[in-house]
Amino acid sequence: MVIDAERNEVIATIPVGGYANHIAFTPDGKEAYVTSTESVLVVDTLTYEIVAKIPVGKDPHEISLED
Repeated sequence: MVIDAERNEVIATIPVGGYANHIAFTPDGKEAYVTSTESVLVVDTLTYEIVAKIPVGKDPHEISLED
């Protein structure tokens, strides 16, 4: 789910196939990296579309991005 924090409202739902676990944003906020069942999904934060799926193995946890 994408939530507007100011209004406390769900504004979009992104089907990830399984469950979403952890999330990290690029420094410019244009992409979100979301750990899911067996992959990391790259989500365009303007369109809420999954633009890439990176297989990483079973139940990935924790994610961080560095410049």
